[in-house]
Amino acid sequence: DQPTMWENAYYVAGADDGVVATDYGDAGLATCWELIRWRTVRRFAGRVRYAITGNQWWTIAENWLGADTMFASVKQYNRYLSENAANEFARHLGVPVLHAGHSGHFEGRCLLAPGSDASVRYVSEFVGRTQIVDAHGHTVAGRDASEGPGIVMGDIQIDDVARPAPETNRFW
Repeated sequence: DQPTMWENAYYVAGADDGVVATDYGDAGLATCWELIRWRTVRRFAGRVRYAITGNQWWTIAENWLGADTMFASVKQYNRYLSENAANEFARHLGVPVLHAGHSGHFEGRCLLAPGSDASVRYVSEFVGRTQIVDAHGHTVAGRDASEGPGIVMGDIQIDDVARPAPETNRFW
């Protein structure tokens, strides 16, 4: 719904509401920071029976001198948000969440200024957790990004549609 962080350099916001019909009832589709916005919860409230989500959150560059020390609290908070986003999302909606997360290390380039070709090497790792979460926000099955690629399986109960959401535009 809204490109966040570096995503702004690659695409623009869409107009799709993220609700799709499936054999198991309507599902809400959300990715990345959509999982921590009330706007997403409001979009799905009263409409979906479960959510299919994913994120590709990464941490502070590992190769930048002093970054680990200077941004240690930001790094830890980012990891916490990523690992718990699906649980909070399920609690706010009152429906199960099937959540996929990336894992592993990666390397890329970080542009220093818009319109410039100047960049620096960026070495990092994905953070978060692939998991199946019940309608109360409890993890049924999960795998941390630090465990590497893998599959999780578990049973959930798909019941009623998502509960109403509060009127707010902030992150939680």
